[in-house]
Amino acid sequence: MNIIIVFTIRLKNVNNVYNIFSGYTEVEDYEFEVYDAEEAITKFRELCQPDVDFSGSENKCWFYLISYYLYKVGYVIKEFPRLLARPPVAPSDFTYGEIRNRIIAEGDDDNGTVRYAVRRTFVARLTFEQKSTYVDIDDSIRSLLRYQTDKHHSII
Repeated sequence: MNIIIVFTIRLKNVNNVYNIFSGYTEVEDYEFEVYDAEEAITKFRELCQPDVDFSGSENKCWFYLISYYLYKVGYVIKEFPRLLARPPVAPSDFTYGEIRNRIIAEGDDDNGTVRYAVRRTFVARLTFEQKSTYVDIDDSIRSLLRYQTDKHHSII
């Protein structure tokens, strides 16, 4: 039996701008949609590229949502096993700092300088492992299943 989970979140108030005449207005509504773990991993790799900017809300949201999704479906990154369970306060602490430090520790730097090409290669080689296939069922789904089961038994 194959189970496909589509992880969709629509966030509001991510990018509010205050205008003294009209108050707070939403500049954009972001929609975050990932079809499966493979797509989530690809998006995570894109977010870890050296030229990605985390000063705006959209990329930060993507980073945290993808991290949470991969964690909830049982993934870990072999090179950074605690990252998905405990993402950093600022995504760039990982995408810039931790990745850079690991590359330097492995000796792939150029006298303390880490080239973009080296970072891209490092990110492409990150190993995503699924340690668990447990999917947490929400209480509303659990109660619906319980209701359907009870309903089925009452008919018999």
